[in-house]
Amino acid sequence: MPHALLIDKAKESLLSNAEVFRNHGFTVDTADRHSRGRDLLLRKMPDVLFLGATVMSRRMPKLLRILNQEPFAGLIEIYAVVPDDNRRAKKNLDALNVAQQFNDPLDPGALDSKLQAYIEAVERHTERKSVHDSGRGLLVGESPAMRRVYRLIRKAAISNASVLLFGESGTGKELVSRTIHALSERADGPFVAMNSGAVPEDLAESELFGHVKGAFTGADQPRDGVFQRSCGGTLFLDEVTEMPEALQVKLLRVLETGEYQRLGSEQTDHSDFRLISACNREPAAALADGVLREDLFYRIGQFPINLPPLRERGGDVELLAKHFLDREISSHGQTKVFSTEALDLLRLRHWPGNVRELANVVAQAYLMAGEQILPEDLPGELPSASVSEPSTAVNQLAGQSLEEVERAMIVQTLKQCNGNKRKTARTLGISPKTLYARLKDYEIDL
Repeated sequence: MPHALLIDKAKESLLSNAEVFRNHGFTVDTADRHSRGRDLLLRKMPDVLFLGATVMSRRMPKLLRILNQEPFAGLIEIYAVVPDDNRRAKKNLDALNVAQQFNDPLDPGALDSKLQAYIEAVERHTERKSVHDSGRGLLVGESPAMRRVYRLIRKAAISNASVLLFGESGTGKELVSRTIHALSERADGPFVAMNSGAVPEDLAESELFGHVKGAFTGADQPRDGVFQRSCGGTLFLDEVTEMPEALQVKLLRVLETGEYQRLGSEQTDHSDFRLISACNREPAAALADGVLREDLFYRIGQFPINLPPLRERGGDVELLAKHFLDREISSHGQTKVFSTEALDLLRLRHWPGNVRELANVVAQAYLMAGEQILPEDLPGELPSASVSEPSTAVNQLAGQSLEEVERAMIVQTLKQCNGNKRKTARTLGISPKTLYARLKDYEIDL
């Protein structure tokens, strides 16, 4: 967490401003004397130095010399409250790299807004560093399927090729696109996301291109479209196959020329953005169904990445479940843990909604559970054996107890694995120890 040093002779404002910093997550040191302020500055090397209006006096040059001479001083963000009639203070501050000068008396809202912006910038930097260190950002998973995705993400990030993400709904396409952006040379630029399927058809063109005032009924103010807002960065177009064909043609032209016109304008604008698109179906199927133009596909699909469904990610279910549980604990404050039985049931589930569904299940289970999340706290459907060809036995399990469903699942998987218990455990995503315990409990002998 960032550290701040506040120097101000006025103790009341010193204490109240210190509380504002703490409310934004800072650790804080305060000094109501110049000498103590200089000592803390040298010893603590704060991230932010806040100078109250009373600091602007004849002793200010001593502090200036420290800030000008110490090598760490350039890393400190300086905020100062400057009285309008103190010309000497303003002259002194001109020699510093002051990030913000506030008027005296200080507007608490102005300080609050500045600290909020600082914290957000720190969080972006921390997230970006995490992305670069791990090469995977906020993505969670160690399965072979996800390790392949990580390799593709790193390769996509070092190029400027258009990326097409495809896979079932809920597999994390926007998170992958943000990771590619954060790893790319455009990381310092904006990341702008637009869901083509969520924008009404009559507003989609305005959302993409922007408009000038009076371009259509209700256009009371000019507005930038996503092409302009993503200039210098990355544009993520989700559900691109939901875009009307006429708009796909216009999108293709923008991608080929970098030029476009706002609605109601004859002026040609330019934008330089990197495009990442996404759809919930195989590109070949989208082309065959006529929902994606072939010429547009060749332009947006230069670097395709297929995101695996959760059911093909093995042990990632447990990693993700614990990740989402940690998020709920952080949000609500009460520590809870999964029981072994609850985790086993999560591993056996089909997860048609993928990672998004798992996050929702964990959130609901957290609210329902006591200190430990038990099987009865888990909402949703019962597990099924296979996605494409579920067995007749499993299809007929509706209305039976959870134990009967689990026994049938184990028996079916054992048969498919020719009685190989280690392979069966691996397929079910549980440990051999857990499998042997279930075989004993259910008196299964194959």
